[in-house]
Amino acid sequence: MAVGKGNITTISTAGWWVAADVGAMQEIGTGGWFITTTAVDQYTIRHNSGSGAICVTDSAENSSETTSWEIDLTGLTGEYEILVRAQDEDEKEEQNLEEILRFNVVAGVAHGVPAFPQFITVEPSIGGKVTITFRYFPSEESGEGSPGVAYEARIYYDNATGTMDWVTPLDEQAMSNPTATANYSWTSDALSDDTYLFGVRIATAAEPGGVETQNTDSYEVTTNDDTPGAVDLTVAAT
Repeated sequence: MAVGKGNITTISTAGWWVAADVGAMQEIGTGGWFITTTAVDQYTIRHNSGSGAICVTDSAENSSETTSWEIDLTGLTGEYEILVRAQDEDEKEEQNLEEILRFNVVAGVAHGVPAFPQFITVEPSIGGKVTITFRYFPSEESGEGSPGVAYEARIYYDNATGTMDWVTPLDEQAMSNPTATANYSWTSDALSDDTYLFGVRIATAAEPGGVETQNTDSYEVTTNDDTPGAVDLTVAAT
């Protein structure tokens, strides 16, 4: 049986949007599931408490007949997730786990969450340097101000100790075009000949210190000040 996409298509801090004439997946069980096109009666809202996963087996904490809902952030701090589902007049609820809004709250203020950097490469460069390249997709950001919440890339390394220092960045690089998918490149100063671990995280300009991705992948590279530059080939016309 084909699985229909839930009625809710996009949610953001401005509310959520509903696709007309789209079925909502209902009542998953040992007998399977069925699709209904019954008009949506209301929306259920569940959220975590600043950490951890949303408990979808509990009763909905809130419900609304409209496509907007407010949460009081006063005094809150943490990484919040809000799940919205459609419900029909018989209180049958769709089962989507995709329409979740994620945002970071610092002292009662919501901030957007940047996306992880992707396609990271770390290579030795001429003069004992290291060049890091990565691609950034602002469409994968979430929360307040997205897309475009990313402010800078933060470069971390182990200083040849074998243990990554994720506390103090080696350098920061401004995101030159935060609302568009783009490739970025960063080159270090000359380093002593050795083997290093490098990593990249993306951060916002939010205070204090910015909301930062927490990816922990590190990339090994060995520097050598004799590393040659790129070969330049010229093909003569015949």
